Amino acid sequence: MHKILAVIRREVLTRVRTRMFLIGTILGPILLASLVVLPVIIAGRDRDARRIVVLDTDGAGLGARVEQVLAASRRGDKPDGQPRYVVTRVEAQGRVQAVLDSLVALTGVRDLGAASPTGIVVVGEDALVSDTLQYYGANAQSEGDMRVLGATLATAVRLERLAREGVIGRFAVDFVAVRSNGGWSPYAVEINLRNGGTSHPVFTLQALTDGEYEEGTGRFVADDGTPKHYVATDDLESPAYRSLTPDDALDIAEAEHIGWDDERQTGVALHMVSAIAVAGRIGLTAIGDSPDEADALYRNVKSVLDAETRAAVTADA
Repeated sequence: MHKILAVIRREVLTRVRTRMFLIGTILGPILLASLVVLPVIIAGRDRDARRIVVLDTDGAGLGARVEQVLAASRRGDKPDGQPRYVVTRVEAQGRVQAVLDSLVALTGVRDLGAASPTGIVVVGEDALVSDTLQYYGANAQSEGDMRVLGATLATAVRLERLAREGVIGRFAVDFVAVRSNGGWSPYAVEINLRNGGTSHPVFTLQALTDGEYEEGTGRFVADDGTPKHYVATDDLESPAYRSLTPDDALDIAEAEHIGWDDERQTGVALHMVSAIAVAGRIGLTAIGDSPDEADALYRNVKSVLDAETRAAVTADA
């Protein structure tokens, strides 16, 4: 045993005295710390608002729209999120190239701090036709930055086009969905300058969950951060439903616990109840934490009404 311990001691002492061991002992913790700290520092810098100059070449209105939309953009697409951009609009009618050259020279200069813009968007009326805006920036090689900025600028151009066509307030878009490759492909076919068939369900969703639609993610998120999904119709219809009065429908809903769970923020909101006796029709918005849950809540209402009206017909017979 003593011989084994002596051999182990000699091997350890031999290794700890080597230059590579000493270098590894000193640099190892430093390298490990850098792997942990550097991503945090980089992520913190990535959250800094980008300083964007909107170079308005003609002052005809699109530049102001781009400035407005950029300034309203928030991280996470949440109203209380951090601003994505700090925006300055510079009008440069008649001297576009000179102003652009001077701004480009300042772009990305670290020594200038906040006086150095991250990038410049050149805005002119031709963008309404060409769908193209020029961007000069220190972050032009960042795919993530360019994707978000491109989507934000496209929104500004679309809004300006609609405004110039006289669109005021809410509008609705009709889609046709075509099944392909085992899925569905939606195609926009019409813009309606009014509330549409989807307006009421969205208002219901907003009122019950106090949530917001996140344009960047395409999700509707409740005030607690939970994504919400809904299935809605204003045409759940059957001739058998005419045997029910509005009071009957509400009594059935109460008895079968069809309603809204305020704690979970899921459930069903009925509407057009007065049409059930006259037209055999009722409307509803089923809200769940997943598409499957919303669909199950919707199908449950149909199953309950079908069962109740079958029972009423059987009793009459």
